[in-house]
Amino acid sequence: MEHLQFGKLRICDSALGIQLVPTETDNAVTQIDTADVPVLMAFLRRHLEHSANRRSSGRIHLAELAGSAADGLSVTLINNEGYVFATPVVNVSLTGLLLSAPTPPAKPGEMVDAIIALEDREVTLRGQVVRTEEAGQLIALHFPECVDPNGVLCPPAALRDIFTTLEALWLERELGVKGRQPGV
Repeated sequence: MEHLQFGKLRICDSALGIQLVPTETDNAVTQIDTADVPVLMAFLRRHLEHSANRRSSGRIHLAELAGSAADGLSVTLINNEGYVFATPVVNVSLTGLLLSAPTPPAKPGEMVDAIIALEDREVTLRGQVVRTEEAGQLIALHFPECVDPNGVLCPPAALRDIFTTLEALWLERELGVKGRQPGV
């Protein structure tokens, strides 16, 4: 995790935002000198760019597709200790997943392998746990390899196919486009 140190104040980049961490508890005031403000600004810009990259594609909420072929979507996580977790998917995007898991497979910042499968398509991606919510019941994964250094989406073809299938199911359900012919 990237951080800056200004006197008794550490400024850290985190999955949820920027953390201001006093390194001593004497309630001392920490001043950031004017000469250091450009360093802080560059740090904050990098955080915002990284955060925007993680959210650069739409999300599909699986609850909206219950009772459809989307029920066949499976995600299996393998953590660094080799433990396997099959987890229900809350939502999916081209850059990550939000999963429901009674036991978090890893802590924020740690990496896991995610095997994502739907019908005859399967892809394995290395995912970083970016946050846990609701006492660890929800786990957000980000797939760094799905965004190039310039912030352009570049997910593998199998993930694009799975996402496109889920999008089509959503359109079919929400907009009633199934079976419609042009001009009808």
